Amino acid sequence: MSNVVILIWAFFSFAFTGNDYQLTETVKAETINRNNTFNNLHRLEDIIVNNPYELTLAVKKGKENSLDLIVNIKLREGAFFASPFSNEHLKGYFNISLGEEKNLSMTELLTENPVSEIVIDEFSNNPTRWVTQNTTYIQNLKIETENDFEVLGKIRFVIEPKCTLEEIPFGISLEDGEIKVIQNPRC
Repeated sequence: MSNVVILIWAFFSFAFTGNDYQLTETVKAETINRNNTFNNLHRLEDIIVNNPYELTLAVKKGKENSLDLIVNIKLREGAFFASPFSNEHLKGYFNISLGEEKNLSMTELLTENPVSEIVIDEFSNNPTRWVTQNTTYIQNLKIETENDFEVLGKIRFVIEPKCTLEEIPFGISLEDGEIKVIQNPRC
């Protein structure tokens, strides 16, 4: 057990220098929610070191100058986030955006599968759509040019219970008639 504590202490000493305030808040939140000290340390390590989700991107060519950006989110145990179909009272809900771009535009059509259920949020007492299971989003895009292009975009959302703003950059390129998606492109 002392080896685990030393290992966690060493990790935090090197990885989070200059970020002490955020780390302290996370420790307090975990201490309130858990009784057993060993479980606190183990759970804290899981939350900070391991991602509570896995996100994959794909692109599928559609009809007449359109394509679908497909975002699959696999949630790990206990993780959740706000659906893009939640009410406006929430900040940090799931969002896909493209930079100012004339070659590719987003249409109004975004689908969520499975559709998240409406629940009453315990903090705001407002109806909210929390995504609590593996979900696929499909964003329809319109190709505005016949030329080759590369477009940069970003997926943003707050992942709970970690309570961190996740920003995942991506790119979509058309080169010699082949469309592909690039996760974490170099800017």
